[in-house]
Amino acid sequence: MKDKVDKGCSRSPRLAMFGVHLQLCNHGNIMNAKTVMSSAPMETAAIKLLPKVMDGDSDKTVVIDPGILSAIEQTTLWEQIRIAIRSNPKLDLGSDVDVKELAEKAQILKGLTAGTKPQIAEELAAVVKSACGEAGRNVCRQFDSVVAKAPSKVDSIIKDMVDTIERMGQSTKRNDQAMAQFDKRLKQIGMFPQLRNHLKESAFEALKSHLLQKCQQGYFEALEGWVMVRFEEHWKAQCELIRERCEKFVHDSNAYRAKVGMCEKECAARLERTTERLTTFRMTNEIILKETGDDEFLATLMANRKAGGQTELIDGLRHDLEQRLRELAERKGMGQRSAQDMAFRALVFALSAMDIVDEFMVLLTEGNSSSSSFYKACEAYGLKALVRDLSARSKITSWFDGRDDTRFGIIRFDFRMARLPKAMTQKEAEIRELIEQLLRTEGFSDIVDNGQARSISVLRIYAGWCIGIEGGNPVLLEAYKKSARTGRLPHLIGVLPDTIAGEHAPAIMRL
Repeated sequence: MKDKVDKGCSRSPRLAMFGVHLQLCNHGNIMNAKTVMSSAPMETAAIKLLPKVMDGDSDKTVVIDPGILSAIEQTTLWEQIRIAIRSNPKLDLGSDVDVKELAEKAQILKGLTAGTKPQIAEELAAVVKSACGEAGRNVCRQFDSVVAKAPSKVDSIIKDMVDTIERMGQSTKRNDQAMAQFDKRLKQIGMFPQLRNHLKESAFEALKSHLLQKCQQGYFEALEGWVMVRFEEHWKAQCELIRERCEKFVHDSNAYRAKVGMCEKECAARLERTTERLTTFRMTNEIILKETGDDEFLATLMANRKAGGQTELIDGLRHDLEQRLRELAERKGMGQRSAQDMAFRALVFALSAMDIVDEFMVLLTEGNSSSSSFYKACEAYGLKALVRDLSARSKITSWFDGRDDTRFGIIRFDFRMARLPKAMTQKEAEIRELIEQLLRTEGFSDIVDNGQARSISVLRIYAGWCIGIEGGNPVLLEAYKKSARTGRLPHLIGVLPDTIAGEHAPAIMRL
């Protein structure tokens, strides 16, 4: 057994850092221990907050503003078109109507009815189409804006819109006999010469004024009757377009709701993995520092983000998450222009649930004072207990047990180093100084800053020359077996050919 171990030892790398750069270090131990912050409170907060952030709404019920649909109502649109028609110089009748002007307008009406006035017909059709189209687009734009605030709560909004459209009148009442009445009055006006000869001047003028006014009214009624047919076609087309848009929104809403559900599951899976890791860490060299509770985490998050309430917090997180997702979309090659122009809902569809949750976790981490919460957690754990546990977990697991002296040609190397996060406040500096003093009493002389990390890490290297492990050394065998039970690595990486990763050698365990 000794020969096999010694043969494996001859393959180990040169380790100049041990001060034996011309020799091979063939026996010893490298142990690392560190603190681990429990991220469970943050992941619990993510499960609660992310769906609300993605919905863009906290606890409010989102409904559509009834005023949005007023732009597409028939009465409102028809009044706009009526004004546009009467302002057209080719169609307008002045206040002082004469017989010649009425005759000219009558020819226009007859041409429209017969289809022989294509130019003016196109102008009127364009007025109607433009008015209806712009109204429909305006409704959709405003509806898009409302839906964007709560994309997975769109069902109630859709229902309000469809119900309003259904309640609108199917058609506006019009005088279908207007053209015949206008023709009849024109014939009556044609009798003016005869009437002038049979009536007193005052009676004739009164009759003339009355007939001209009635004829003017009949002209506009007949003209609007022709336009109304085109208006109803375009108006119904816009209503149908909005209905189709509603169906698409319902489909997208269901898809969005499913994506939000995927993100919730991803958050829950991370919390489950954290819980499993915490259980595993208790059997390894990791020391768990418990963060603040869920409510305290949210309170700290709100305070650090300067949010006066949960609604304000959600709005702020939504804004920042959207910016981060846009940047991520650009990095993934969607193109700067398209990523910047994409709606939040489109960004959510374009990215995976894991990407979205990753970015949201970064926001929560940045929003919580990591350095302060870390040292607060150290203090809650107990500084003396923390340093004692770190030192104990970094101790050697394969001892030389009386063979580490010059009689056996063994030269030991014992190196201990610790890394601490930077202190950001005076209080943190005081806690850090106490931890450093306690580490020095444990023999950790090399203590350095660990930047903005959320952990304390200690390292111990204990190494010497190769010695044999055989049945006549039960103390060493018991130590080796003990290291296996505690899950610690007994070998330097690469020392033995059958345990390249430094784990326990099966042959020695059998021995």
